[in-house]
Formats: sequence, structure tokens, C-alpha cells
Amino acid sequence: MEITITKTPDAKDVEFLWSKLREHGLGMLANTEMEEKFLFAIIAREGGEIIGGMLGEMYYRGLHISLLWVSENLRKTGLGTTMIGKAEDLARESSCTLIYLDTFSFQAPKFYEKLGFEVFGKIENFPENYTRYFLLKRLA
Repeated sequence: MEITITKTPDAKDVEFLWSKLREHGLGMLANTEMEEKFLFAIIAREGGEIIGGMLGEMYYRGLHISLLWVSENLRKTGLGTTMIGKAEDLARESSCTLIYLDTFSFQAPKFYEKLGFEVFGKIENFPENYTRYFLLKRLA
């Protein structure tokens, strides 16, 4: 047996490991609706330039927001709220029952809470002097 450590994993190895984890998980589920992972992006452009965007994935009837970014000069203009709304529309169209994400205390936990997300977990002092929040919004 050989065990290696790398900070630059091969894309094939990463895909193999994810596929094996999904394969195992699917075997545990009675309903495999939306079993495959689907990536998505919501991009806001002005004059061809990206001014905001969201990346994420959907699987197991959940939509995960990996990142949401809005150009600093456009924050508090409603663009982030609009993109969250688009993500909710996408989630509902895709039969998702929830949206989840994580953010840091120096980012936007209050923004997400205003939009109906609830904190379901947190790691204090990560990074040092800050908190990492995990938030969830169930869709009706």
C-alpha cells in the first residue's frame, strides 16, 4: 500500500473519489431523485464585464451556494438579493427543497438572515477572531 499527500490533486482522482462517495450515498437512499450533481452559475454582467456572480451545485434535492460575489461598488444595491432570488427560482424549478451555504462573520451572515436563511451551525475563532456560519433556507 502507498499513501500520498498532495496539494495539487489530479482532476481524475478527485472525480473518482466523488463518484465513489455518491455511489455509496445513492445506495443508502430510497428515492434517488436528483442523484447526480449539477453545477450552476448565475452571472451578472454590465458592458461585458462581470459585476457579480454565484457558483454552486445541486444534488439530493438541495442547492448549495459555493460562492456569491458582488462588485464592491454595487453592494447594497439589490444585486445580491436578485441573485439569491434567481437561485431560489432555479432550486424550485429543479425540485430542490432547500438552499444552504456558509459564510464568515466578516462577510455576509446578516445579509442571508434577512433573506430568510437560518444559522444551523458555526465554528467560532475560524479564522482566528472570526466565526464561520452555516446557513439553510427551506423552500415551501
